[in-house]
Amino acid sequence: MRRTTITVISGLALVGALTACTTTQPGEPMPEPTQGTTRGPENEGGNAAKGALAPLMEKAAVAMKAKKSAKVTVTGSGPKASNVGGNGAIRFDGNDVALSMTSKVPGEDGKPPQDSKMLLVGGAMYIEAPKDGSVPPGKNWLKIDPKGTDVMSKLMGSLVQQMRDSADPQIAIRKFGDAGTLAASTPGTLDGAPATKHKIDVDLKKLAERAADPLQKLGFDMLIKAGITTMSYDFWIDAQDLPKQIDFSQRMPGDDSANAISVKYTNWGEPVDIKAPAESEIAPPIEIPQPPR
Repeated sequence: MRRTTITVISGLALVGALTACTTTQPGEPMPEPTQGTTRGPENEGGNAAKGALAPLMEKAAVAMKAKKSAKVTVTGSGPKASNVGGNGAIRFDGNDVALSMTSKVPGEDGKPPQDSKMLLVGGAMYIEAPKDGSVPPGKNWLKIDPKGTDVMSKLMGSLVQQMRDSADPQIAIRKFGDAGTLAASTPGTLDGAPATKHKIDVDLKKLAERAADPLQKLGFDMLIKAGITTMSYDFWIDAQDLPKQIDFSQRMPGDDSANAISVKYTNWGEPVDIKAPAESEIAPPIEIPQPPR
């Protein structure tokens, strides 16, 4: 496979993963709060008792399940996130999650960034094929299936599964567990409408302990060794308990400034069109050339 294709896949996978919202669906057992926190009564306007993250997420999950779909916009800034960004949609159908994202991915060899589309449907990822002659004419999509036997599915399948799990509120909160706590809730306005900003602290050591995927665990371990053991993000929820925006900012070792990611949700409840490409449009698996023996 040519480097262009790998760049497109990696960039879109990053953007897609960042659209995930760590909430839980109704009926899913909630993790117990960390030691020293309490499940106090919730306040008006979507607030929750400090430390009690589970009730906040439960209310958001109920609202998301009822609305089912939303538009998503991702923007990034900073040394390692300036090229992150895109627009798309997400849909929840019971236990199924579908995601689409059109984003700019870095170009190669001095070429400008290019637009490309990613779909996550039925547990498989579909990447818009690069227009570099690496796939047959008329084949507009590459498919990566965590259950596939081709080389790219084997290499990228775990990443696709992570995206699927992260986008599924039920699975995400199970993996998140007690690694996150609610630090503060501040009523205010967002985009001219009432909303509450919840500051959530994340314990990376606990996330590393819970990580089942070796590559994901390696990433957490590298951050911890670099001295980053906690991260925080702001989770905005409107008066209907619907997620409106997620803001994350973190200065990484060696960077002069922080990397920031913002994920905005709009148009909750409006229909979105997310479906898998026709089989006739999917390119045959691209094998990576093996060195001669």
